[in-house]
Amino acid sequence: MLALDEERSRRVFAELDEDAIRRVSHAMARLGRMPMELVDQTVGEFREEVGRTGNVLGTAEGTERILLRIMPPEKVAEIMGDIKGPDSGAVWDRLGNIPIPALVNYLRDESPQAVAMILGRVAPQHAARAMASLPEPLADEVALRMVRMESIHHSVLADIEQTLERELAGSFGGTEGHDSTSVLAELLDRSDRALVARVLATLEEAEPEAAARIRKMMFTFDDLVRVDPATLGVLISECAVEKLAVALSAATPAIRELFLSGMSERAANMLRDEIETMPTPRKKAVEEAQAEIIQLTKRLAEEGRIFLLEHGEGSDDAT
Repeated sequence: MLALDEERSRRVFAELDEDAIRRVSHAMARLGRMPMELVDQTVGEFREEVGRTGNVLGTAEGTERILLRIMPPEKVAEIMGDIKGPDSGAVWDRLGNIPIPALVNYLRDESPQAVAMILGRVAPQHAARAMASLPEPLADEVALRMVRMESIHHSVLADIEQTLERELAGSFGGTEGHDSTSVLAELLDRSDRALVARVLATLEEAEPEAAARIRKMMFTFDDLVRVDPATLGVLISECAVEKLAVALSAATPAIRELFLSGMSERAANMLRDEIETMPTPRKKAVEEAQAEIIQLTKRLAEEGRIFLLEHGEGSDDAT
């Protein structure tokens, strides 16, 4: 395939099924430099074309270029992720698909430092659920390790990726300089209140400065009072009504009134009636709805569509 011209390689690939493409792609990417004699011997029927190209060099990059000419980019990315293995960072994506009980069972036997490194690189919502299921002493120690973590040497990270690929991710089918403090803040944003309170209490005793930084980075549902009243309407208009009702069902009176006061009288009455007549939502449903609104608030703030007041400022100050 590497010795053929692009048109011929495209036509051959087009006739292969996906499994064959994967196997050929793996071989191409790992081929390395091939002597001309071996190329002649192997693909003698293309001797003239090979004679003009000289030696053949098989690399992942060259393989990817050829695949992109004949397959959708998302399919190429999937195949190249398999080829490159842990170096591609795909292992962290796959960890996000591992059931929480299986992930937690694996993490229980790892050192707190290793757990901190792993949870700092999987999707925050997945990490939050795993953290909540860890034994309390381990979870507290992991939080400490995350805020104390410096840049991870590439070789150490590569070893962890390879171990995960071999022991865990492969069974269920990165970068240096990670800001572990902000990762922990986002993780806690998605965690239940009991875990947040316990972890922050541990941090305030052992790492008070880190705890202060995390509190500043965190954005809880109660922090919605920081939304500038002039832009509150944008947030309300973007919230799904059913999610808002569930989220406000367990909110403080101040937060509930904040939203109701930002609506028309008719819309506020309808929402109030919905909250009062709906069956009491499960705690998990409330936390998920509140987390969704928190993430929406952050996104709108990043897009400049709403504005957040500094800590210590409230809607009364803004008015």
